[in-house]
Amino acid sequence: MNEFERLIELSELNLDYNAFDADLDDLTGLAARICGAEVSLVNLIDRYTQWTVASYDLDIKQMPREDSFCQYTIRGDGALELKELKLDPRFKDKDYVCGGPDLNYYYGVPLVTKKGAKIGALCVLNRENLELSQEQTTLLENVAQLVVRRLESMKGIRRLQERLDEANKSKRKVGHDVRGPISGILGLVNLLREDFKDREISDFDEMLTLIENSGESVLELADSILSEDGRSAIDYNCQIFSEKLEQLYAPQALSKKIKLSVEHHDDAAEMTHFPPKALFQIGGNLINNALKFTPEHGNVLVRINVKMGEGESSGQLYLEVEDSGVGMSKERIEEILQGRAKSDTGTGGERGYGLGLPLVRQLVDKEKGHLDLYSKPGEGCKFTVCLPI
Repeated sequence: MNEFERLIELSELNLDYNAFDADLDDLTGLAARICGAEVSLVNLIDRYTQWTVASYDLDIKQMPREDSFCQYTIRGDGALELKELKLDPRFKDKDYVCGGPDLNYYYGVPLVTKKGAKIGALCVLNRENLELSQEQTTLLENVAQLVVRRLESMKGIRRLQERLDEANKSKRKVGHDVRGPISGILGLVNLLREDFKDREISDFDEMLTLIENSGESVLELADSILSEDGRSAIDYNCQIFSEKLEQLYAPQALSKKIKLSVEHHDDAAEMTHFPPKALFQIGGNLINNALKFTPEHGNVLVRINVKMGEGESSGQLYLEVEDSGVGMSKERIEEILQGRAKSDTGTGGERGYGLGLPLVRQLVDKEKGHLDLYSKPGEGCKFTVCLPI
């Protein structure tokens, strides 16, 4: 699977990188305990950024893709082990190696979807080098599979929660049916937490199987309930969407000394709610592109607006991303949109993958929307996306 197909697969999971809370923390904790490691992370990798969506004993949210260990894990055919990071020319000068957590060891397992896309990695890290047994690495791969299944199931679980709120009858029936499997999963996790030191490594394999089977039963139940008329679980409005985009991308803008502003407006009497669909992937790629090609002390302005149709039964969501960057020629625009362009280096030396705008175009087309682009060399760029809601 090539990089463009990988990014499409990641976008179809429709993940909000800033909203996982503790959804995966039990699995990162389990991975660390299996390997006897001080740190464990679940990292998802998009075009420019590595997003840490779950962590054990290390407070980190994101970093540039080119600075990460996991970028190398998703390029290979299997797990990646890196020892003596302080001697590795790729990493020895990074803050997390020469300072801060003072890491010197990395072991990463790719997160592979059912279609074969490597969307990120589950990794363990340590100050001292570790010698992992085959049993430990096999269990770590099993945990990585559980991470992927949980990621793939999150959308369905959110839809299930919405359906529970729709009908009291469904609440009673589904609540009863779901309670047993979920209680079983939580009970197994608590067992692992409470008496980890007294358990043999073989116990983990058995418990992982039980957790997996219980999780599958919940997903099968969700599928059966949602098979007829399920719909998106979480609806956003302009304010929520703008706040989330600002939370996600403000750190990148700050690190490059760029002013990022996010504005929102809704012409309806009350805030219009709409399903997220591919909004984060579309908006994120456009903002990343703007930050990449805007020099220090420049500006990136994001505008989010909803305009309702007659009777307010339908409407259009407008997303504009405007920057004061280097701009581009008409020929360059055509090359990028047609997928023929080679990667460019950003104003801050960022690596590019030549995929962001073709990916946005494909996602917008899939949602039956429209993409406009205005740009001239030296005058920045303005992207406008219109999506039906």
